[in-house]
Amino acid sequence: MICNHFCPVNAYPMSLYENKTYFKVEQCILCGACEEVCESNLPIMEKIRKIKYEISI
Repeated sequence: MICNHFCPVNAYPMSLYENKTYFKVEQCILCGACEEVCESNLPIMEKIRKIKYEISI
């Protein structure tokens, strides 16, 4: 859950893997800080981009 602490906009990226309702997709600026510090090497940015794409359709 270290990625939540490094998110500059408090979008709660770890919630993508726990409870998606807490992820604040509109706040995410796609900076990648969460993925850089992820101790589990999760593909967080890939998942975020997919969600943002689905919303834009």
